[in-house]
Amino acid sequence: MTIGSKVLATVAVLAIGVAGCGGATSTDTTIDAATRGAPGCSPDCQGEDLANTNLTNADLRGANLTNANLTNANLTGAWLNHADLTNADLTNADLHGAFLVSTTLTDATLIDATLNDATPNDANEVPF
Repeated sequence: MTIGSKVLATVAVLAIGVAGCGGATSTDTTIDAATRGAPGCSPDCQGEDLANTNLTNADLRGANLTNANLTNANLTGAWLNHADLTNADLTNADLHGAFLVSTTLTDATLIDATLNDATPNDANEVPF
């Protein structure tokens, strides 16, 4: 994984399910996790403004987060397996302990993002 002003790599993250991404705004502090733990949960959050949102332990496996604004989002311990974060803005996002297995981060912005203890690509102990 290459980290600079842009990331041109594929990595994955594990989190807890987010229901109703279509329409979530930065005024929401937490997104309803009604689909928590549901295998194959794939919310479509393309282009959503999720800045300052608390997504701690969110299940975002397979989620479409392309062009999403995740500035200052809390993604601590999030499950992002096979999620697509192409061109997402993760500036100052907290991904501490997030699982990043097969998550696409092509052209994502990770300026000042926290990735401590995140599980990188190809971690075979993390199931989809």
